[in-house]
Amino acid sequence: MVSESAVGAASKYFSNEYNCAQAVFRAILEHKGAYFDEGTQLASGFGGGITYTGQQCGALSGAIMAIGLLVGKKVSDVREHKAETYKRSSELLSRFKEQFGTIICDDLTGVNMSDLEVKKKAIERGHFEEVCPKFVKETVRILTDMFP
Repeated sequence: MVSESAVGAASKYFSNEYNCAQAVFRAILEHKGAYFDEGTQLASGFGGGITYTGQQCGALSGAIMAIGLLVGKKVSDVREHKAETYKRSSELLSRFKEQFGTIICDDLTGVNMSDLEVKKKAIERGHFEEVCPKFVKETVRILTDMFP
């Protein structure tokens, strides 16, 4: 069951200076009662397709970190934990890609994140605030469906 309150929280966090990874990570962990104060700091380097390299969408990176933590609350064996985390993360990536056609930040945003001037102009014109909320919200929808 999708939690619209978690979706709303992620949207609020993203609009209040958190990057996509931080917003998803915090909203999901709060929703599951697993949030810890350093969580947003842990996720901070994953925005912009992993530190503005334009690779995997930061919302997905934050979600995969949350998956690892949530799976770890139920599975203590390291090998089983990795296997279950990979399985759940694969499902997330597959569902996201099915909806948006890619998991790559540059392709999703239409911005070459590693080009500093292009990225700067996109930030100045509010491009990411227009484009990225749907990725943040949908990632949280998928996760709250996977972890009701």
